[in-house]
Amino acid sequence: MGWSQPVRGDGGIPGTDPEIILLVVEMSMTIIVTRHTGLIQWLKKNGVEGEVISHATQEQIEGKDVYGVLPLHLASVCNSVTTVDMPGLPSEKRGVDLTPEEMDSFGAIMHTYIVQEVV
Repeated sequence: MGWSQPVRGDGGIPGTDPEIILLVVEMSMTIIVTRHTGLIQWLKKNGVEGEVISHATQEQIEGKDVYGVLPLHLASVCNSVTTVDMPGLPSEKRGVDLTPEEMDSFGAIMHTYIVQEVV
C-alpha cells in the first residue's frame, strides 16, 4: 500500500501530521490472527499492533503482514506470516492463553516466513 503521488512535507492532507499518516498506513497492513489475549499483549510489548481477528479469510489477509498461525493456502496470499514460537513450552501449556511473562519464560521468539505456492 502506498501513495499514488509523493506526499508533501505537511502530510499531503491539510491539518495532518505525516508521521501519523504513515503509522495508519503501516497498521492497516498488519493483521493479528489469534484468540489469545496474552499473545496480543506480548506482540504489543514487542512493537507489533494491528487489526485482531480470530479466524482469517483470504480477503482479510491478502497482501498483508500476518502474525499468527495460518494454513499454507492462506499463508501463500499474505505478504509475510510471522509466528511466535516457544521452544520451552511444556505440552500441558499448549493451547492455553498464556501471559506475556509466561511466554517470555518459555522462550517466545518471532519467526517470519514468506510462503509461495508452486504450481
